[in-house]
Amino acid sequence: MKFDRYELKAGSNLTTFEFLSEGRKGKIVKVAQFQKMNIEIFTILHLVIKIWKQETLMIK
Repeated sequence: MKFDRYELKAGSNLTTFEFLSEGRKGKIVKVAQFQKMNIEIFTILHLVIKIWKQETLMIK
């Protein structure tokens, strides 16, 4: 099985990634952010995906 791959731009802490998604509605900037949370004996990795309406990339 072959999947399309996005060119990612990583933030300095490597927990935030930005990519440009292209589809029927045009180009959309998306940001995936991982947050590590420790709750008692469990470690949880929380994933947040944001969609930016701006045309410019936000990660420097």
